[in-house]
Amino acid sequence: MWNVVNVPHRGSHPTEYKDWVLQQMKEAHAIANGDKDIFLYEFQRRIEVPVKAHYDMLDKWWWKDSKNIIMLDKYRYNNR
Repeated sequence: MWNVVNVPHRGSHPTEYKDWVLQQMKEAHAIANGDKDIFLYEFQRRIEVPVKAHYDMLDKWWWKDSKNIIMLDKYRYNNR
């Protein structure tokens, strides 16, 4: 599956994580403008790379630290 990132995690994802993923998907969709390859590139850059690097974001406590949220912006604006 293209939209699954393999990380060591069990259980449901916190709402904050789900909201973040949804926002990243919306932004990737807008940038891709119907181009599947661009969308997949944006998905990888905006979601897959940060989740693999910080898979503890799948735990609710991670979202309580504002430094983590600020750090995520680097994945949105770098590597374009």
